[in-house]
Amino acid sequence: PMKSLIRPSTAAITDWLSKCRSERPTFDNTSDGATHGYFKDEFRIQLGTGLDCYRHACSALEEWKMFPSTMATLIPSIPTVEQDTDLAVTYRAGPLWTVNPCRIVDVTTTTSANGESFRITYATLPGHVEQGCEQFAVERRHEDDTIWYIIQVYSRPKWWPVWLVLPYARYQQRRFQHLSGKAIMTAIRDSRCQPAKP
Repeated sequence: PMKSLIRPSTAAITDWLSKCRSERPTFDNTSDGATHGYFKDEFRIQLGTGLDCYRHACSALEEWKMFPSTMATLIPSIPTVEQDTDLAVTYRAGPLWTVNPCRIVDVTTTTSANGESFRITYATLPGHVEQGCEQFAVERRHEDDTIWYIIQVYSRPKWWPVWLVLPYARYQQRRFQHLSGKAIMTAIRDSRCQPAKP
């Protein structure tokens, strides 16, 4: 993994990410039993109600505004939302910076009688401290017109030191999810969304 006690430069991350282009994801979300042996996390928060809120939330997802800048940054800063796009997620945990390469493996928009949704899923590449996949989704439920932001993650440590501090690593994952929820709420706060009820 690319790791440092000082924040790596954008140029260094971009150069390293280009070298990851020939690599294959370390998680295959299409294979049978792919999630066996992985931790599963799910986080959800209601963003509001109505079509305008849904559209603003989808736009926030496309612009990657769900990433809390206090904890994680992206290279490129706004990755292209399409399959096979590579990106690097830079995390800071205590004094250590880690740069974690990922590849978008699925971008899906669905519409049904029950509602509609927009989802972005990426999988880890070699060099990531974890192994797995993460999905960010916005859903609109037709039954009550509520809008939800949902994160689903399958993960397990890939870099051996993470196993030694597993409780802390799991805490950081949950912290990221909650901060991500706050980040997307902030992104749509000034839109015409009707606020979620307490």
